[in-house]
Amino acid sequence: MIGGMSWESSAEYYRVLNELVREEMGGLHSARCLLFSVDFAEIEQLQAAGAWEEAGDVLAAAAQSLEEAGADLLLLCTNTMHKVANTIEAAVSVPLIHIADVAAEAIRAAGITRVGLLGTAFTMEQSFYKDRLAAHGLEVIVPSSADRMVVHRIIYEELCLGVIREESRQAHRAIIGRLVAAGAEGVVLGCTELELLVRANDVAVPVFPTTRLHAAAAVKKALARDDLELLEAPPESEAAARLLARYYEELTVRFPGGFDVDRTVAAPSAELCPPFGCFLIARLEGRAVGCGAVRKLDETTAEIKRMWIDPAVRGRGVGRRLLAGLESAASRLGCRLVRLDTSSHLPEALGLYRSSGYSEIPPYNDNCYAHHWFEKSLGF
Repeated sequence: MIGGMSWESSAEYYRVLNELVREEMGGLHSARCLLFSVDFAEIEQLQAAGAWEEAGDVLAAAAQSLEEAGADLLLLCTNTMHKVANTIEAAVSVPLIHIADVAAEAIRAAGITRVGLLGTAFTMEQSFYKDRLAAHGLEVIVPSSADRMVVHRIIYEELCLGVIREESRQAHRAIIGRLVAAGAEGVVLGCTELELLVRANDVAVPVFPTTRLHAAAAVKKALARDDLELLEAPPESEAAARLLARYYEELTVRFPGGFDVDRTVAAPSAELCPPFGCFLIARLEGRAVGCGAVRKLDETTAEIKRMWIDPAVRGRGVGRRLLAGLESAASRLGCRLVRLDTSSHLPEALGLYRSSGYSEIPPYNDNCYAHHWFEKSLGF
């Protein structure tokens, strides 16, 4: 969770996430989550100055910290700052659940095509949010200029400070009434703090509370189950060859000078088979979606090689589970330490290794494509 914008709404996120996890899992279960809470005063100043790129950099750094701490997916606990969602997504390898997409799915599921949008002036007046809803086939209506000023003022001068006034609730009822009169079939509460003020029974049309919808989408994704399998296979098998070919094709595209497998620190196939190593294929829903290998460097140290995940399933935790499977294989080979190398042109790999407990070390080989070398103790 990237929160603090404001902390009033972030507290609501935390409450709703935990309530939903308890409903889903029962008993004393609660949400396993991480929160990076920024200083909203700094973000608000950047908003007012139109310094969106700088604000994006601040939130991207927060996202990277969460990924390094082990987060598998991200929630940006604010509607307005989804203006810089692309900057955040580019900085990490884990998925960001976009709040406008979640809202749009709920609106379409309700059979509605025209909605009124309430939020900060930035959200109501700029295109980043309205265009995202429109991409789902929705028509968006915003309040008049005078009404937008009222909503914006109440958000920043009252709700962000924990102030709930009945007269402000009545003002919002009137504004929503005018949106309905203009043709809105439902209303999007496109500011997380608005759910502290506007209730469903305050409005004659369906209300779409983005905080609750966003939190529910995160819980659904986090608790999703799949049938991922990690299967040992001969490294020279046809299935392994197909996966490795796709891996090499991707490296050829992503590395500035291309990729030549013959220039890498290769491991003979025999070293990737027991008792010297192991080659794993990841299968998801019956389809091969990734691979990786481990080989012994010496009696206590193993090396992870040729780890690749199909781009179509990235962001679902497959890479993290494959890495854990390779570490387990190294343990079964009797190794206490595992090493690997990677390229700076693969930032998502760097993020995965750092967030999985790997520490950067000096080079231990002369791989011409490597820029970073890592190791991790297997804890026994």
